[in-house]
Amino acid sequence: MLVCDAPSVEILLERGLGGMIGVQSLKGGILNDLAYAYEEITNGSAGTYGLERPRMSASRCSHNIIVMQPAGDASVRTMLKTADHDDVAPGMIVYRNSLGGVVVSTAYPLGQAQFYMGYFNCFRQMLWQELLFELCPSARLIASREFPLRVYRTLLDSGEFIGVINPTLDVRDETHLKLGGSLPAGRIELLDRTGRWLEGKASASACPVGWKITVPVPLEPLKAMYLRINS
Repeated sequence: MLVCDAPSVEILLERGLGGMIGVQSLKGGILNDLAYAYEEITNGSAGTYGLERPRMSASRCSHNIIVMQPAGDASVRTMLKTADHDDVAPGMIVYRNSLGGVVVSTAYPLGQAQFYMGYFNCFRQMLWQELLFELCPSARLIASREFPLRVYRTLLDSGEFIGVINPTLDVRDETHLKLGGSLPAGRIELLDRTGRWLEGKASASACPVGWKITVPVPLEPLKAMYLRINS
């Protein structure tokens, strides 16, 4: 997968490679002229994001963007809109080209202007996570949702090991993890404070892409949780 920000898309179009990234044409624009206010995830669902049309601030991401004209078979994943809910431009385009490569193009010049001020939030984190799981369904991915946990996943001779760290000062009452690959058949065990591996403390369920683990056990501030999946 290749991720292209606005300057990268411009350069590739200048070199005649628009057909490889799913962008037919583009023009530049600035906030004062286009009045983009927010970015809406076009294929969002309540099951994934908690609401049907998740929205993210766009006005603090960058004072300039590119207005891309996507190819007919390109997938528009987000749309920039005005405060009156009128479409301005695609915010993210995903395209699988004739060589089988997948290119993700964004309207923002990442790393410039106010990008680091306004780009990162929970919905964009979930958007990129969902994209990675979709495009890499068999990869050994792991992600936490709606909470800044640090998560780790590694193979063992007898299965898998998962580490979850809470780096904040807030208690996590319940932990939800999403993982790539297929739902395991083996049992999931939680390591308690005495060093024993306990069954029945975590449950697994399938997702449209990948699977998830739910651990209804509080995770205290600055503490870690360890799971073992037996094959």
